[in-house]
Amino acid sequence: MGLELGAPSKGEASGMSSFLSDTEIMDTQSEPLTLPTFDRHPNPKTTSQTEEENPVGSPQFRAMQRQLEKFKRRSLMLTVVLVVAVVVLVGLVSSILD
Repeated sequence: MGLELGAPSKGEASGMSSFLSDTEIMDTQSEPLTLPTFDRHPNPKTTSQTEEENPVGSPQFRAMQRQLEKFKRRSLMLTVVLVVAVVVLVGLVSSILD
């Protein structure tokens, strides 16, 4: 069930309650999470690939990936709309000609 087997700890609990408001969560004394720092120009002798060669984890790559996914969804939706419109048009034309 996810319960601890040991006795409850003495003193203050570690962590935060899930019932805190947003302002209470933002006012915590904990250190905020930050992105790791990296050297923009790594030594080519120590690394086999530079950031420019392998930018897969970069924010720019993720932004481009989201744009590509958005374009794929849009093109799929437009294709479906076009097919439905053609089917409806063929149905209307066939009903008029009969």
